[in-house]
Amino acid sequence: MPNPSFEEVIGCQDSIRVFLDNAKSWYSVNWTPDIFHSCYGSGEFTSGVPINNFICYQWPRSGLGYGGLVFGVEYLGNALTKKLTENADYYIRFFVVANNCKNSATCYTNGAGLAFADSTYTYGNNNVPPQFFSNFQPAVENPRTNILRDTLNWQKVSGCYTAEGWEKDIIIGNFISMFGGEFISMAEDGTMSCSSFNYYYIDDVEVYEFNPLPDTLLICNNEKLKLGSKFLDATYKWNTGDTDSVIYATESGEYQVTASIDGCVFSDSIVVINVDSEINSLVTDTSFCKNEGALKLQFNIPGEFDFIWSDGLFLNDNEIVITKTGIYNISVANSCGNFNHNFKVKAMNCSVYIPNIFTPNSDGVNDIFQPLPASNLVKISSIEIYDRWGTLLFRSTPLENNRLHWDGRFKNKLVADGTYIYRIKYYLTNNMGELKIISGDITIKK
Repeated sequence: MPNPSFEEVIGCQDSIRVFLDNAKSWYSVNWTPDIFHSCYGSGEFTSGVPINNFICYQWPRSGLGYGGLVFGVEYLGNALTKKLTENADYYIRFFVVANNCKNSATCYTNGAGLAFADSTYTYGNNNVPPQFFSNFQPAVENPRTNILRDTLNWQKVSGCYTAEGWEKDIIIGNFISMFGGEFISMAEDGTMSCSSFNYYYIDDVEVYEFNPLPDTLLICNNEKLKLGSKFLDATYKWNTGDTDSVIYATESGEYQVTASIDGCVFSDSIVVINVDSEINSLVTDTSFCKNEGALKLQFNIPGEFDFIWSDGLFLNDNEIVITKTGIYNISVANSCGNFNHNFKVKAMNCSVYIPNIFTPNSDGVNDIFQPLPASNLVKISSIEIYDRWGTLLFRSTPLENNRLHWDGRFKNKLVADGTYIYRIKYYLTNNMGELKIISGDITIKK
């Protein structure tokens, strides 16, 4: 927001009235809003500060100057430094105070608001299109039940706004009557009939985007990373439990902050990546099945990294297919530096050992049918046993107390000697959980 507190003026003028267009970046949308500034002097026949025309008295809320307008008649505008960002959240505020003049009556109103415009509109003293200002829905507005009666202390008008991306200018004025509300003009004695104007001073017009966190940040060398920044007088709550505006992160994760101010609640989040921790979490020595073909490895490190492999068939930058044993190297680079990671790959037997006969006679030798994985890369998930007519005699799963074996019983009785059919389901733990099924026959002989 350029020149938010009317500090910058075009020359210092000795005049009882100086129009708003003499404040840099500000312009009159219609009629003749004013500018008051300390460089214009101070006195009854000046537009100075704190004393100005008609023996009015007011110090700026901050700095050296302020604007002035008649609510309900005049509107002032300012071109933003840049268009608002679509879907971004903004906190908006400006300050008003009713004029306090010795030689004129004071009128009070409820009609103070700020709207956004898609262009610069200037109509001077006339030619304002009918219902022109009904095109502008106020983004923030003084509560319509609140009559702004203070002539000494600056009163804040504030609110929050989510941008649509077309907003280029701001317009300050009265928008109540355009949207079905009652615009009030109150005399000093409280009657709803005022013989003068609803003249107010304006200062510190501010539009703040709430965007304290970038999308992603890296922690290099395990250093503490500062997150957040102070946002005016907001109160804060992080998902870590912290309530300060700034925290320090040392671990990877998503950090979220909520800031509350004047009834507005804003939130933002960031993904933090501890590069050293992520590199250290890369795959260590691993194995692949010599009878199952290739091993596919994927290195999922959040953030932007460049990968360089020493060997293998590359699917993408962070993926490799390994078909032979050996020592592999991966070089990972980002803004924190270059990192090398080595790991060894060996081949293992990934079959299932299945007995072809067992003797459930309770002699303690070969009493159960129990398939065994050839290595820790094999995980048996279930066993099913059928008789020659297809009747299911037994089903075992790991959820049943890990009973991945059959004791030769059906309905608590030993079955007769003979040949039975097994069906075994298993998967390989290093091959993305691919399910495999094998079947055959087993002989019982008591």
